[in-house]
Amino acid sequence: MYFLLGWPRVFRLDTELSPAIISVTSFKDKRFFAILTKDGISIWLSKPTLQLVYHQRSENSVTLLGENVCAEWKDDSSRMAISTSRGYIIFFQLERDLSVSHLFHCADQRSSKKKESSELFFVNHRIPAIRMKQDCAIRISGGVQCMSQVRDDLFVSCGDGIIRKLSWDGSTSEKNNIAISSLPFCLDLDDQPRATLYRNKSVFVRQMQFCPLMGGLALVLSDGRAAFLIPSSTSPPPSCASTTSSDGPSQRSSPVGSPTGPSPRDTC
Repeated sequence: MYFLLGWPRVFRLDTELSPAIISVTSFKDKRFFAILTKDGISIWLSKPTLQLVYHQRSENSVTLLGENVCAEWKDDSSRMAISTSRGYIIFFQLERDLSVSHLFHCADQRSSKKKESSELFFVNHRIPAIRMKQDCAIRISGGVQCMSQVRDDLFVSCGDGIIRKLSWDGSTSEKNNIAISSLPFCLDLDDQPRATLYRNKSVFVRQMQFCPLMGGLALVLSDGRAAFLIPSSTSPPPSCASTTSSDGPSQRSSPVGSPTGPSPRDTC
C-alpha cells in the first residue's frame, strides 16, 4: 500500500509545443520521468522539476508510423521505446551532452546564507544536459498493446496473443516469442498435473508489469483475468508457468506452476 506525502506539485507545459498529455512514465529510481504527447516526448528531472530535453516528431513520421501511445525506459535510462498507434515501436537513444558541463546553475544573490546553501546544492546535484535522438523504428506484427522492460530486454504484448521479446537495438527472434495459448494455466501450485492450456485463442495481454522480486511478469488479460508469468528455464524458448483467476466468484487465485520442468519455487 502506498501513502501520499506532502502537497502535489503543479507545473505548466508549453501548450504550443505540448498538446494533450498521453502518458507520464517515470524511471525506476523516480529521478527522471517522461511526458508523452501524440507527436512529442519530453524528459524531465523530478527534483527540481525541470525539463531536460524535448523531441518533436515530424509530420511525416507521425503520418507514417502513427501517433505516440506509451513509453518504456531501459534499465540504465540510456534508451526509451515508444509504441505508436500504427503498430510500430520507435527506439530513442539518450546520452549526456558532453559539450556543456551542466544544464542549469544557481545564481541566488538574496542573502549570503541562501547563496551558500543554493550553491552547495547545485555543486552536489549538477543537472546534466541530455541529447535525445531516434535510433530505429520496427513494425510489430499484431499491433502493440503494452510493453514492459525485463532486465536487458523489452517484452511487447501484441493483439494476436503473442508476447514478443525484443532487444533494445530493435532486433528480435521468433523463437523467443511466447504465445498465450501455449501456456499451461492452473489455480494451485500443488495441482500442476491439472494445468490446462488457454482455450480462447483471441485472448491477449492488455497490461503487464515486471516484478524483480519474484522474477516474473504480472499480467492483465483481455478477458478480465489476472495472471503471473514465471519462466521455468533460462534458455530460450522459455517454458513458462502462469496463474489466473477462475470463472467462479467463490474460488480464489493462487500461485501456479508448470506441469513440466522445474518447480517455479526453485526458479523465481
